[in-house]
Amino acid sequence: MLDVPEGASLITFGLLQTGRGQAWVDEIQLEIVDRAIPSTDLAAAARAQNGEHVHPVSAAERQQILTRRREAPRWPVNLDFERRP
Repeated sequence: MLDVPEGASLITFGLLQTGRGQAWVDEIQLEIVDRAIPSTDLAAAARAQNGEHVHPVSAAERQQILTRRREAPRWPVNLDFERRP
């Protein structure tokens, strides 16, 4: 479970595989859950433990984020998860 910031306008998720082989994903769901459910974001937990609550973003990183947001599709794409490439 990962937190989505209040002002978020885009959610990006995916799968990272290193090395050889195949990865299959089935029945993915995005759900809104109660705040009582603990986050599994270990990096955010470590930052919070160190007293950091927000990852600082440079002006260049912010510009890259805004550019990616403008270029992102407005509607979901490639939803045929059962089809093999």
